[in-house]
Amino acid sequence: MQSSGDEVEVLLRESAVGFLGAEHSLDRLRRLRAEPDGCDRLVWKKMAELGWLGLRLPERLGGAGLGLKHAAGLAQVLGSGCVPEPFVFSGLMPSVVLDAVAETPRVKALAALLREGGGHVSLAWQDGINDIERRFQGTLARRRGGSLKLRGSKLFVPMPSAVFLLSARLDGAPVIIAVPSESAGVAVTSCRMADGGICADIGFDDTVVESDAILAEGIAAENAIRLAIAEGTVALSAQLCGLAEQALSITLKYLCDRVQFDRPIGSFQALQHRAVDLRIGTDLAGASWRNAVRLLERERRPHLVENAVNAAKARCSEVALKVCRDAIQLHGAIGYTDEAAIGLYLKMALRLASSLGNAAAHRRHFAITTRGSKTA
Repeated sequence: MQSSGDEVEVLLRESAVGFLGAEHSLDRLRRLRAEPDGCDRLVWKKMAELGWLGLRLPERLGGAGLGLKHAAGLAQVLGSGCVPEPFVFSGLMPSVVLDAVAETPRVKALAALLREGGGHVSLAWQDGINDIERRFQGTLARRRGGSLKLRGSKLFVPMPSAVFLLSARLDGAPVIIAVPSESAGVAVTSCRMADGGICADIGFDDTVVESDAILAEGIAAENAIRLAIAEGTVALSAQLCGLAEQALSITLKYLCDRVQFDRPIGSFQALQHRAVDLRIGTDLAGASWRNAVRLLERERRPHLVENAVNAAKARCSEVALKVCRDAIQLHGAIGYTDEAAIGLYLKMALRLASSLGNAAAHRRHFAITTRGSKTA
């Protein structure tokens, strides 16, 4: 794994590596798969104590005030450890939204809840299956005296969540509304995913919230959600890359240890060539998400930023799936057993590769954006 970067990045990576050694093991992860919500609350609290959940929050909200490159670097290390806790979904993405909206007592309270690990704060934004563009259509809000009434639904929301940051429409304009998950009229239909984590479809049936639950309206709401999804997509790409790198490392060690015909199978030229191809894939994946980080932080031309984000997620998703599937095959029959660590990596790759849009969706969006920029 590459570890280039500024001093803060290096320190973050070192703390994450230490965290993986102290708090994580594959045996613990196997037990975690049986947890009701697929997330260890004590581990989540420890991540908060390390400052990771408030990493992207600005200092005015009690956070570290760091940038995407730091969050993505941390996500890469967490990917290498196959960490199931939703750092990107319930740490980074809500932080980006709270940083982008006006500072209010409600926003300060949400920031405290997030950075202290007292409960998950998750974005509820996706309106359609295989559609990463519809974000403000699935839920409608209407005013009722001094409150709001919500009706609609959102898909694939990370769970468990104490508060949803909901994208909706109010009087025809986009809004972001903070909705406690325990509110009356909130229906949660949860589903266990391939790696044992939980996501849910959320329904709102005349759910009532106070009018001060509106965090942003109009263009400000659109921009906040767009930026959160873009940064989350890049960080998730980094997590997939870290996962692929570690899966390959585990496989290379197995090829050196496994003996056939009195020789390590890693000495067979056909397997060496295959391993080289996989290494090239992980290197290209790493370059793609780092390029997306650089453009998101510095580039002012939106179509170039979108293209870089799409390219990073498409490549990292495909590489992670390719590496993990080939790793299972290179392990032979043992790769399919619960005892083999590599199976956990494949299951997590299956989930993360489809989250925030799979490779096909991002390539399709890349093509549309490219055509649009050429005709403009």
